Amino acid sequence: MESQYEPWLVMLSIAIAVFASFVAFNLTSRVAAARTRRIAACWLAGSAVCMGTGIWAMHFIGMLALTLAIPVAYGIGMTVLSLLIAIGTSGYSLHILNRASSRAPQLIVAGAVMAGGIVAMHYVGMEALTFNPAVRYDPWLVLASILIAAAASTGALWINRRVRSDRLAASLPLKLLGALIMGLSISGMHYTGMAAAHIPAGAVCITDNGVFNAWWLAGAVGGVAFLLLATSFHLSMVDSYLAARSGQHNLELEKMNAELERNTADLMQANSQLRQEIDERIRSEQKVAYLAYHDTLTSLPNRRMLSSHLLHAVNQAQRQGKTLALLLIDLDRFKTVNDTMGHEAGDQLLLEVATRIRHCLRESDIIARLGGDEFVVMLEDVDTPAAIAVVAEKILAVARWPFVISEQEFYVTASIGISLFPQDGQNEQSLLRCADIAMYKAKDDGKNAFRFFCNELNEHAIEKLTLETYLRTAIERQEISMHYQPKVGLQSGRIVGVEALMRWTHPKLGIVPPSRFIPLAEETRIIRQLGRWAIEESCRQAVAWREQGLGDLNIAVNLSVSQFGDEGLHRDIAAILQSTGMDPTRLELEITESMFMDRFEESLRTIQRLKEAGVRIAVDDFGTGFSSLSTLKNLPIDTLKIDGAFVRGLPADAKDAGITRAIVAMGKTLNVTVVAEAVETEAQRDFLHAASCDQVQGYYYSKPVTAARLSEMLAAPSFA
Repeated sequence: MESQYEPWLVMLSIAIAVFASFVAFNLTSRVAAARTRRIAACWLAGSAVCMGTGIWAMHFIGMLALTLAIPVAYGIGMTVLSLLIAIGTSGYSLHILNRASSRAPQLIVAGAVMAGGIVAMHYVGMEALTFNPAVRYDPWLVLASILIAAAASTGALWINRRVRSDRLAASLPLKLLGALIMGLSISGMHYTGMAAAHIPAGAVCITDNGVFNAWWLAGAVGGVAFLLLATSFHLSMVDSYLAARSGQHNLELEKMNAELERNTADLMQANSQLRQEIDERIRSEQKVAYLAYHDTLTSLPNRRMLSSHLLHAVNQAQRQGKTLALLLIDLDRFKTVNDTMGHEAGDQLLLEVATRIRHCLRESDIIARLGGDEFVVMLEDVDTPAAIAVVAEKILAVARWPFVISEQEFYVTASIGISLFPQDGQNEQSLLRCADIAMYKAKDDGKNAFRFFCNELNEHAIEKLTLETYLRTAIERQEISMHYQPKVGLQSGRIVGVEALMRWTHPKLGIVPPSRFIPLAEETRIIRQLGRWAIEESCRQAVAWREQGLGDLNIAVNLSVSQFGDEGLHRDIAAILQSTGMDPTRLELEITESMFMDRFEESLRTIQRLKEAGVRIAVDDFGTGFSSLSTLKNLPIDTLKIDGAFVRGLPADAKDAGITRAIVAMGKTLNVTVVAEAVETEAQRDFLHAASCDQVQGYYYSKPVTAARLSEMLAAPSFA
């Protein structure tokens, strides 16, 4: 049967197919962007309806575009069934596409389903037309239509898959290309399928209850399809716009959240650093505050904290009418331990002493360290001096216990001065001063003791302080002078040497005896200045006598404990010898046994250094100490001086006589010069001469005299 197509309906059908594909693909892109599964399902259903309706509309408009010589009618049932097939297969294929990856098998399955739906929809729709005789189909064209539908559908779905990827999500040209291919595939399949259908000549349409108004049907289908597609496209665009705005807002919100998180992290880090700095500062301030009120070595309260406690205790004792005691403790011989064992050993000793004293006290008592080897104990609410004395005795007892440091055992003692409130003072300064005076009284009385303060001690302390003040300027005021006592050789009867002795004549105090100012000079370390001056003055005088033709005399000068312990003594002696021009062999330095016995190894090094300078060494007051022949033989000494305590009993006292002979014999054995001191009688001189003593000195010959008087004596022939 002859037929022809209405061109504008053909173009309308193709346009609907392309537009429907574009809308469907655009809607499927909303599936991936949906926030929930329910919204995704709604967008997928909309895509299926749009795709299925577009395919179906294209088919019927394409069929309506075919003009036949006979009137035709479309069966309602098959027409609706074809619509449902188009919508169902579109939905299923889009569902597969939405769940599938970009791998080929899933795309082929989705394309096959879509092609099958298009083919099924077409041929079911053709069944809506019933002809007599029936329509015949060209199998090759049918196959061609199927292949066109399959290839075009798979390609369009592949493009749609690419469009939905993140990288190409905004690619409008690809969307249009996919829609064009899908629309053309639908159109190509439809018109190929239509070409495959052959309506026999003279056939008539026998469809029951069909729709006959083709123009009305075309307009209705096209209008509804276009309205549906346009509405769906508008909704998708609105949703896309809203999603883009939402995405932009979410992105901005994420940026703001990220910035807020960074700021929060920075703030937390800054807060953490600030907290650490605050904690560190608090710890530092606490440490500074602790160090300000505690001794760094023993962790005992220091003088500042003692002042605070003492002020409070004085106020409380004053209100309650009670007695307060202050004990000032000073270690005896601590300097010896510190110098011998080193400062580390001295620190360990102080720590042990602090621990021992603490155990002697009550919990309410205060112990503080003032510095060096001085400690202060404050006893509150004490009843009687006897109770204070008990505490002092305990402290003295624990101080006498042996100390073991670096596996070496040694002993120290303590001297304690005690002052009482309110009898001895009303404040910290007066109480500490009184306790200090009492402590020095304990030291003067032999150490290892305690003394209570009394007014007599205060007067003594004031006198002592005044004497110290005068003594410090005595050399500058030329109040100190040197006197010389001759040493006489027993064989020749002539003066062979002198002992230089200091004398102090003060304008107000008059003659101050050495027994009074020498110990004070030792205690205040003024002795080093006095001793150096005495050696230098004696050397100058010896050189003057030599230049006057009065002979080369040996000058003996006493060394104090402080001088002998000075590391720079040998350098001072060498400088004096060089500046005065004194012959080193004519200078004799006198030391006592106790000076080198306390620290024998150090003393031996000091003596050896002095011997290297060329001077002579004499042991003064020999016999009163504890040295032995084995000790003396290791010392490079030149002279032994017999102490006057043994000479005064000669010759009547047999013990003194025996000791004197033994000392002389020891001297001969050691090949040193033996000198006897304090010779006052002819009998003593004769005994010493008979005992083969080398030299003597004493009032029998002369008391210490001035340099001018000794010059006159040197001019005399002899003492024989």
